[in-house]
Amino acid sequence: MPMKASKTKMAIEELMEKAEFHADESLHVGCNVTPTLYIRCHDGTTTGYTLGDEINDKNKKALATNTGLMCLAHGAEAAVLCIGAGMRRDEKCKTDDLSAPAAGSSEQQEIVILLGESREESFQRVLPILRMDDGQYFRFGKERDIHEAKVEGQIGTFLSAEIPDEQARQEAKSLLEAQGIFPINGKKRGRELGMAWF
Repeated sequence: MPMKASKTKMAIEELMEKAEFHADESLHVGCNVTPTLYIRCHDGTTTGYTLGDEINDKNKKALATNTGLMCLAHGAEAAVLCIGAGMRRDEKCKTDDLSAPAAGSSEQQEIVILLGESREESFQRVLPILRMDDGQYFRFGKERDIHEAKVEGQIGTFLSAEIPDEQARQEAKSLLEAQGIFPINGKKRGRELGMAWF
């Protein structure tokens, strides 16, 4: 039985908190923010997958496919994707542009994007990364308001339109296992695109 809308929103908020904590902790220890998918499963439990290196034009399609399979495999009611990205600030127009970050320039802003999704609605958070003069991570800045379509275009949606049945979940798990991506209770651990944890 699917979660009610209010419970779904609460689930996304909880997953958002987990994602922000993961990103903050990763940055504090000097690591990049690894793309990570957090899933509220059909049975009410929570699981997650790391998705390898940063998202780029070469791997975006594969990552989008696999996030969808991961959600199918666990009968996801809600999910949150956490990714690191770059953003260019156009001071003349006072707008933010995710499509053409100016790497290494004064216009460049490192950010963390949190994309939350259920079958009823979607949510987003864009957190600027603030660093000290020596380059060490300090904290997240004030949340930025960026048009939802620009953010979602980084990876697309990842929940199926309908709640998957047991057969669909098992088929998705088989496709993931064929790539070396295993669920949390699997005997093996993912090698390249995914690694179950929690």
